[in-house]
Amino acid sequence: MAESEVKTEASSLLETKSTETSVASEGGSKTSDGKASLPGWAGGFDNEAKEDLSRRIAADPEFLKNTKGLSDVYRDWVQKSELAKRPTVPDKSAPKEEWDRYYKAIGRPESPDGYAFEKPVLPEGMVYDEAFEKWFRSQAHEVGIPQNQASALFAQYSAAQISAFNGGAKARAESAEKAKAERLHARQAGETQLRADWGTKYDDNLSAAADILKDNRFVSEQGRQKIYAAGLDNEPWFLKLAQIVHAATSADNTLGVDRSTGGKGEPDKAGLQYSGMNKRYGQ
Repeated sequence: MAESEVKTEASSLLETKSTETSVASEGGSKTSDGKASLPGWAGGFDNEAKEDLSRRIAADPEFLKNTKGLSDVYRDWVQKSELAKRPTVPDKSAPKEEWDRYYKAIGRPESPDGYAFEKPVLPEGMVYDEAFEKWFRSQAHEVGIPQNQASALFAQYSAAQISAFNGGAKARAESAEKAKAERLHARQAGETQLRADWGTKYDDNLSAAADILKDNRFVSEQGRQKIYAAGLDNEPWFLKLAQIVHAATSADNTLGVDRSTGGKGEPDKAGLQYSGMNKRYGQ
């Protein structure tokens, strides 16, 4: 008989005053098999409850006399039953098998893959960390964390990571805006200085410097990217140097460049004079 049925039966019995008053006077003797005889009102109990009551009476013949009524007997039995169902924490030195039984009783899955986690909705640009989830499953299972607690911990960690990412994204955006503003300021300051230094030749000299930066004989693609990344293309001293190189390699074909090919030909032996510059700028 289920507890609910026992309780219903007990409740109906409690409604009769004669049952309450007879609890202390009934029972207490033993049957031929050595078990304590039960009072008539215990007939509605299931076998487990009867066994428990019989043990109590056998251990203490005065047990029924010390109770206030059937309700006390029933309530005490229910409390004992609930306590008996609760898993007991094993001793630290208990074998793994005993701990595994305990972990299973409190809700740990059979294996790390048995955990059910809800993946969070990630902000744009954030990548889900599959490796961390795998690690977390393994660690949670190893230390015996139940499903409900593991899910709560995982959700809290995910929320913290998303919050950190959003904060980092904001910081990165602000940093990018600051860098952009600084580059713009540097370009404007550089232009102001070069216009003052070059005067009416500003456009021609700037174009000549740009030609040098685009010429693979002087600067490789990798070198150009480094120059742009460092902001040297906005530095007046660097642009002046590029303009000087352009003037030196253009005047009277000083370095032996074949001008008939538009400046793209290979230099002759005299061209070795600027090989050091090629090395300096990544060629």
